[in-house]
Amino acid sequence: MRPPVGFGQGCICLLQFSDQLSNENPSKHQLSFWNSWVKESFTPEASVKFTLWMDKKKVEARPIQISVFHLPRFFLVTAQCGVKSMTLSFDGAQETLYPHSHAVVKCDRAVWTYKYTNGYVVTLSGPLTVHVVLCPRTNQTPTPLQRFPWSLKFDHFQFESVMHAKFYSTSNPNGGPSQRWAEEENQGEPQTLIPDVSTAADLVNSFGIPVATMRCLQVSHRHRTHANTF
Repeated sequence: MRPPVGFGQGCICLLQFSDQLSNENPSKHQLSFWNSWVKESFTPEASVKFTLWMDKKKVEARPIQISVFHLPRFFLVTAQCGVKSMTLSFDGAQETLYPHSHAVVKCDRAVWTYKYTNGYVVTLSGPLTVHVVLCPRTNQTPTPLQRFPWSLKFDHFQFESVMHAKFYSTSNPNGGPSQRWAEEENQGEPQTLIPDVSTAADLVNSFGIPVATMRCLQVSHRHRTHANTF
């Protein structure tokens, strides 16, 4: 019999998800890494939805559905755009038991943080809803660290970015990292130019993500829409 889920296991699954994204691993520039990681983290029929609002005015939004098949490519393209690590924080999240072995985690103020190789940090903030289900492991003999023949996977992952912010760090005259951080407004404010470093405007679009990542999301959304049509 499957054990019940919904008493903190969903939040632990999200913490493990964030921990994997935060690791600075050279293998993240290989598609095989993300194929394996997505297979371990999501069910084959998982629904993944992103809604991206332009700047802070909330006058234009891009609701995008991405299939699990295209999800590894999404993470790969993001890494290739100079994102060295990502983290997902969900302070104040609430977890509830849906049916047996199915948990729902909701957070109204989740923050998805992108850290770039040149020192820029971009944060996307908004509501997060995740469905976590219990699935049988593919390997018949679990390792010592896998005491149970079940694993937690995402069956539904929805994040809405209602605003984003861009930060950069400056170096002190001695060459060490400075403790002072500066925030860039999304538009209408002059940007500080740092020699040999691309500005945040060059890294992300008006929705707060890299241009190549947005194209990847749009392609996946079109494919999913056409597949549902036919």
